[in-house]
Amino acid sequence: MKHGVRPGVPIPALSLPSFACFFLIPALCLLSGFAHADPGQETPKDFKSNLTAPRDVIVLVVPETSARSRIGLVYRKRISDERARQEVRRLEKAAGGKTGANIEITNESIDAKDLKHFPITTGVNFTLQDAPLVVDSAPNLLPFLTAFQSWDHIEVIFAIPDLSPYKGVENYEIPDLTVQLLKDPGVYRYDIDIREHNRALSALPVITPSINPTPAAIASAPRQTAPWSIVLLLFVALTLAVSIVGYFVYSRRAVRNISARSLRH
Repeated sequence: MKHGVRPGVPIPALSLPSFACFFLIPALCLLSGFAHADPGQETPKDFKSNLTAPRDVIVLVVPETSARSRIGLVYRKRISDERARQEVRRLEKAAGGKTGANIEITNESIDAKDLKHFPITTGVNFTLQDAPLVVDSAPNLLPFLTAFQSWDHIEVIFAIPDLSPYKGVENYEIPDLTVQLLKDPGVYRYDIDIREHNRALSALPVITPSINPTPAAIASAPRQTAPWSIVLLLFVALTLAVSIVGYFVYSRRAVRNISARSLRH
């Protein structure tokens, strides 16, 4: 029996309206310029992994139900709409789901007056349906590795409740790629260095956690901290709050205008 979220059952994640999720793209744009791996994390050196390089793509996954998620992409540079759609279709195919025609693509800078320091980048926002993204008590990372395999360095962030037990990878390295988990409450952030861009990537292992870890093992376990992801969560919360307030203000104005027109007639 697989330890995942049952299809069709809502999960207590950050369920955002589409208009609010769309505003998360600028947040990722702002953070993508200084999102680097925590220097306290050690990774094997055998394959010349480069987890401190700038991210080519940052992916934010916000599940709405067990089988539907809002997904935002931010590329480090501007790419063609055609390539962006191709990579969304690859994700759709790899995850076994569907996105439909509602794919929003933007090309903009966070500071249009200073393109030298803030160049135009591409952002993509869409909904992925019929594709459970929590499988075997771990975020389903492989479809994202497959979809963005042409890039060297990507980051995938799942905004989901903590999984217990967690059976995904933490520090995993093979000749094809390096995957490192940087964990904060409610966020699984995977920093990924891809070295194989042609052959199909192999499935990630399912880790069997220790049932009763010893006190010594708990004390010696490395602490993983990612200060910028806390900033991300705060920015997400602020963005959501502003979006909701704006939505209610707009709604109240609309109702007031309708009422005024009704009284005049």
